[in-house]
Amino acid sequence: MADYISTLDGASIDAALQDMAMHNSEAYAIGERNGQTVASGDPTYHNNARYYAQIAVSQIEPGNIGDAVRWDTDQSSLLSDVNKAQARENIAAGSVNENLLDNAWFGSGVVVNQRGLTTWTTTGMFIDRWRIQTFNGGMSLGTDGLVITGVNSSSMMRIRQHIPNAFLNQLIGRPITFSVMVNGTVYSTTGYVTAEGDNLIDGVIINVGSGNITLLVAWLNDGTLRADIRVYTPCTINAVKLEVDAYSTLGTDCPPKYAEELRKCQYYFHRLSGVANILIGATTSTTSATFVLPHDMFTNTGSITRSGTITVNGQSVTAATQTQTTAGVTITATASSLTANNGAVLTLGSGAYIDISHDI
Repeated sequence: MADYISTLDGASIDAALQDMAMHNSEAYAIGERNGQTVASGDPTYHNNARYYAQIAVSQIEPGNIGDAVRWDTDQSSLLSDVNKAQARENIAAGSVNENLLDNAWFGSGVVVNQRGLTTWTTTGMFIDRWRIQTFNGGMSLGTDGLVITGVNSSSMMRIRQHIPNAFLNQLIGRPITFSVMVNGTVYSTTGYVTAEGDNLIDGVIINVGSGNITLLVAWLNDGTLRADIRVYTPCTINAVKLEVDAYSTLGTDCPPKYAEELRKCQYYFHRLSGVANILIGATTSTTSATFVLPHDMFTNTGSITRSGTITVNGQSVTAATQTQTTAGVTITATASSLTANNGAVLTLGSGAYIDISHDI
């Protein structure tokens, strides 16, 4: 551009400077240009500078700017298919989608494990929100995730999580991607939200190097979404993700904050434990007292179990029940020799716990 300007004579430069001064004086005029009214709907109504920039660009001789492209040119035609694919990948890599699964990072310091076990030998709930549906081989909680051993092509370990139906009817026709990070590598498959009762991702087999893992996502007739992972090869599962998108973003995610995941998990399961005065409540008779866990939980029947020495005002608890209320979950403890209509303190001894479960 400098070489081009140097070829102009003095008169041309003076004319150009005069034009520039005029343009500058009008650059921030609102609703008027060259003494003429500009319609309020005009995109340059508040910005004459934009109008003059368009003129300047249109008057530049293409031969003097080499391979540059005008700013208002549709550049999609200038990209090859490879360029476009890379652009889409870059855009996806920079995004973060919500993980529909809770407690889906299994590494030390991140995973929520209120029950406290680190090795499992049978079916049932294990780490928070996850159930062992089929047990073969062995599974333990390692530094980097769930360590699965002793399985093969005919003897699998199957784990799953159920998600309440709070959103699926709004996602009909949208893509849904299920990803699993195994031994540090992310594998994924994509399906579409169709209808209740359908498999959205229908048992897709993924080779993870030493063997296979099968992923299945089903929208069940009871309204829940079920994510199923069937493991046929010894491996460490670091994390999993279920997201509404046609691409996996697990590889660019950061592990979630433990406190946030804990609160999500306590919506379904809450263990009270520790040597402490756990809850303050009130006696309702000489044999019972009530305590409110000050947060709501999933609205199913639920259950309560207890272990160890548990007392109310120093009296041993012989039974306990739980019910949902508008204030939270109410625990009713049975003990003897209480003073009715008095304050009550629920105390857990060493190693004792109360489990309130609304798991699905």
